[in-house]
Amino acid sequence: MFRNLILCSFLFLSKGLMAQSPEVKIHSHNDYQQETPFWNAFSAKAASIEVDVFLKNRQLYVAHEEETISTARTLATDYLAPLETIAARYGTERLGFQLMIDSKTEAYTTLKAIDAALQPYLVFLWPNNPDGVRVVISGKRPKPADYGQYPDYIQFDCQNMDNVPSAAWQKIAMISTGFYRLSRWNGKGRFTHKDLERVTAFIAKAKSFEKPVRLWATPDSKTAWKKLYDLGVDYINTDHPQRVRMFFDGLEDCESQLTKKKEVYRPSYDYIQTGKRPKNVILMIGDGMGLAQISAATLSNGGQLSLTQLTDIGFVQTQATDDFTTDSAAGATAYATGVRTNNRAIGVGPNGKPLGNLPQLLSQKGWHTALITTDALTGATPGAFYAHVVDRGEEETMAKQFVENPFTLFAGAGKANFSAKQLERLEENGFEWAASVSEVSQKGQAGRLGLFLAEGALPAKMDGRGNLMPELMEGALRYLKSKKKPFFMLMENGMVDSFGHANHTQGIVTEVLDFDACIAQALRFADGNNETLVIVTADHETGGFSLPQGHMEQGYIQGDFTTHDHTGIMVPIFAYGPGAEHFKGVCRNNQVFDKILEALEIEP
Repeated sequence: MFRNLILCSFLFLSKGLMAQSPEVKIHSHNDYQQETPFWNAFSAKAASIEVDVFLKNRQLYVAHEEETISTARTLATDYLAPLETIAARYGTERLGFQLMIDSKTEAYTTLKAIDAALQPYLVFLWPNNPDGVRVVISGKRPKPADYGQYPDYIQFDCQNMDNVPSAAWQKIAMISTGFYRLSRWNGKGRFTHKDLERVTAFIAKAKSFEKPVRLWATPDSKTAWKKLYDLGVDYINTDHPQRVRMFFDGLEDCESQLTKKKEVYRPSYDYIQTGKRPKNVILMIGDGMGLAQISAATLSNGGQLSLTQLTDIGFVQTQATDDFTTDSAAGATAYATGVRTNNRAIGVGPNGKPLGNLPQLLSQKGWHTALITTDALTGATPGAFYAHVVDRGEEETMAKQFVENPFTLFAGAGKANFSAKQLERLEENGFEWAASVSEVSQKGQAGRLGLFLAEGALPAKMDGRGNLMPELMEGALRYLKSKKKPFFMLMENGMVDSFGHANHTQGIVTEVLDFDACIAQALRFADGNNETLVIVTADHETGGFSLPQGHMEQGYIQGDFTTHDHTGIMVPIFAYGPGAEHFKGVCRNNQVFDKILEALEIEP
């Protein structure tokens, strides 16, 4: 779960298309039209700030058109005076940006006035101050042959690379052109091939002069920012500098790249010929795993998962009784008990009264039951299959209730949540302890078996958990098989949800792939007896996750998120084995409980 998230170093190799904390240079286009001119761009760490000026009555006014001139707004008041404030408050090292002054009136007289306006501020300008502001003149400029007449602290924007005198290049700070001259792309989808050729050719030509590139009038969207950055445009032109800063600052967490494809298990579907009803049920919950999370892992892995081999597919509506967007407590309770309830409630109805659950019901009928999770055993999702509390925060009460759990086998994290006395009670109730995952399959003689995976939180897959969960799944199934009785298993990966809350694409992909390896173990087991029903779903989706960009051949995914919370969209449900046909179509989350019992031909 989210509180257990460990943000960590990557095990995926960060090569190819993945950005490594991109040093994007933001150009605040027409900055004077911002609600808070200059300061909004400065706080977004813009590398270039654009201001249009008109010379009128010997004064340099800031405006977009002459008709909109306000005598209260001048180059000095709006864009030069702040330099002194910055130097005094933050030091001159914060002055390392470009001030692009777009001259809207006659070039020579306007530039003379600009130079005069700069005089009180020369100490804040490059190259007088190595950390200073670089002043670049755009718009109406002198002829390139005259650039050398101006002091070093005045540089120029080049908008025509042809026939520029060689000496003038020393005074040129960047090369710019209007995007519309190269392409009609609207920032959605991708460039046409011809447009892409024109854009890349312009960039290549500009780079040959060893100057940074700026395009103006570009589409102002996430897709456009990222594409132009990838193409080598140095200054990302935008009317939304804060949004661009947030996008690129979060980009590393939004990207994932898988360098080695994971093995996919392809089930046999032999069970169809047997006509048997299910003897065992394996319910697998990927906490927070919606369609986009599954898609991200699938597309990273060349378009295939073990999960995507399944053909009996439906969708689950996840709403709680008191909220459109469920939490794990209410979502898992619906699966475990067949009753929709309030958010935060575990194993109780909206009235607060305890509800019967699948492990209790089936154990009373002679079934073995098992609980396996990456989460703490007192977490919301596993808790719904044994506990009865009004609020998921009552973990001490849940730990007490766990002592009387119906399970034959359990494995999960959070040993520290249990007192020494509670651990003794578990032993008195017949539990033996496995010291490691490998011991689980070796202790078939144990009547009841428990394994604590961690004192506190279990590490994430990309923090070095390795193949612990798939190996545990394999061992647990061997242990249950040795009992030679029907069994029900709840297996949860709680960390898809954790990384959804953290808006971390690579974490999502690694956890779904690890969960898929556990699914492969379940499918392989089901194929071994043709009497096991495997159900894979989620309690809810987390993060409002989407996949705006990617590259299947390189295993690259760029994700995006709308929230750090859960969402109310439907989640997929997959089934395999006898009774799988019950899970097609659309149902409410509590109806999954009913469908399991229908498949087993058991009355609730």
